[in-house]
Amino acid sequence: MTFRAYFSLQWQRLWHAPKTIALTVIALVASLFFAIHVAPQFVPTQAVDSAAIQTSKQKHMLYIDHYKENVTTKPMYAALMSGPAKTYEAFVKQENASLQAIKAGDFAKYAGAQQKWLALLDQEIWVIGDDRSYSYPPVYYADGVDFPKIPGHYWNNETQARFKVLATRKHVSKAEVETRTATQTLQRGLTSGLALFLLAFLVLLGNDVISRDHRHHTVLAAIPLTAGQALMAKALVLLASYLLIVLSCGLICFGIIAARDGTGWQTPLAIFTGTHTVSMRTSNIFTTMPGWQFTLEALVLLVVAAWLFIRLIELLGAFSRSEYVALAGGLGLLVIEQAYWQQDIGAIHHWLAWLPTGFFDFGAILSGYQNFRYGTENFTFGTALLMLVACWLVVEVLLFALTHRKNYQLVR
Repeated sequence: MTFRAYFSLQWQRLWHAPKTIALTVIALVASLFFAIHVAPQFVPTQAVDSAAIQTSKQKHMLYIDHYKENVTTKPMYAALMSGPAKTYEAFVKQENASLQAIKAGDFAKYAGAQQKWLALLDQEIWVIGDDRSYSYPPVYYADGVDFPKIPGHYWNNETQARFKVLATRKHVSKAEVETRTATQTLQRGLTSGLALFLLAFLVLLGNDVISRDHRHHTVLAAIPLTAGQALMAKALVLLASYLLIVLSCGLICFGIIAARDGTGWQTPLAIFTGTHTVSMRTSNIFTTMPGWQFTLEALVLLVVAAWLFIRLIELLGAFSRSEYVALAGGLGLLVIEQAYWQQDIGAIHHWLAWLPTGFFDFGAILSGYQNFRYGTENFTFGTALLMLVACWLVVEVLLFALTHRKNYQLVR
């Protein structure tokens, strides 16, 4: 039997397996449910909301009017109020500009006005330290959120970075402002753990890639292929099948969201470039990249990470001859980071930021959020690619050593 014939045999066996069919159906249903039901219900932190802006403006105007009333009658009292009154006047100026932009449907001007409003807010809270008169959105002050100013400051600057670029464009949609486009939804999902979920799906799909051959050991043992060749054929089948499922379901989901809110190929996505303990004291802590570039880089890291995990599953399966060991080993590597991670742990123990387990969440790496979590600057597209390739080479060496042992048989 040739390599091609063995590849075809493995392909047929994989796609006739009930587990593969079930996982494919689950992935398809989940993609449709998310695109049709979940995505439209997303509530952005910085929504285009005239009522909320009007309420904020009225609150600021009350203080300004009170200040003006006391300028002549209570000059000493008014002098104390003059500083906040000037700040509130600056807020009102941008609130008026935002309301006018919404009324005109000019979301580029809206983005520009809101960027200046957010800069004022961040100046008062983060730089001056007045968190009694001002606050970031309520979501950052929920129960269980430690040091809410830090994630609030991160969100503020992330939004500012996007709005600065949007303000320079001629045509900006409401969906782009509210991060509803397909690529923005993809970034939000990958940053929130979708990358780890996709790799877990791969582990579930292929954990029995070795053990299922034991049911046909008499036939497969007679195939004139080396163990290394057989493992390579299995790996290619699993990779092709995995990408077929993920990309098909992803394209369906992407297409539905894009038809409703736009693709966002050219929409700027904010990428964190520093650590919040150092760089976040400056104003230039985010950069942006177009949606198509983020999508392309995510696809590259997905393929490389998938190939690493496939070969790792084969190594565990070939060594233990147990699908459960392969399953536990693969899933364990995806969750073990939570056993040692703490906010800014990389700034305290630098070596923890170089553990391979921190590089599997490639979505958080691409958006820069992994750097924010660890308090470091180690996590980039380039370092992630190098780390994944290095881990793959180690696995390949171990596979080679295992399959070239004297009298080793893949199937017995």
